[in-house]
Parts: sequence; structure tokens; C-alpha cells
Amino acid sequence: MQEPVRIAVIVEGGIVQNVLTLGVPVEVVVIDYDTEGAELADTILVPQAAPGGHGMGEPYRAYVSSWPADRACSVAADFVHDFLTGRQGES
Repeated sequence: MQEPVRIAVIVEGGIVQNVLTLGVPVEVVVIDYDTEGAELADTILVPQAAPGGHGMGEPYRAYVSSWPADRACSVAADFVHDFLTGRQGES
């Protein structure tokens, strides 16, 4: 069985509606740094890289959620494939 690809999506107040895959197993983690008005218990400290990328810097509070990505329906899968291969709009 193929190990899932692990993807972290970083947002600040954005909304991730879905993550689609073309049959490759994927696990998605969304980290949202927009915690204004949040209860402390609903957030966690997320480690950050130190300036220059060496070592660890100060952690920041964020909402974190994760799920396996949905297998795309055929129409969405065709669109994603065409987009990634540069063939969108050819049909």
C-alpha cells in the first residue's frame, strides 16, 4: 500500500473548501493563524522556523485540523489534470 503524501496548507483567515486528489492517497493538515476571538483551548502552539531557517523560532497560536483528501469526482479530476498539464480550455 502506498504511503499517503502529507500536505500542510497554511492560511491566515482563509477558507479551504476542499482538497482533491487524482487517486493518490493524501493527508491534509490546515494551519490557520487567524485566531482572533478564539478560545485558547481551540488553538495549539505551532513551531516556526527561526529567521534564516536554522533551528526553531518562537511558536505561534493557530487552529489546526486534518483529514484525508477526497478522491475527486471525474469532472473535477479532469479539470485538475488539464490544469496541471497545461491543457485547460482545449476541449
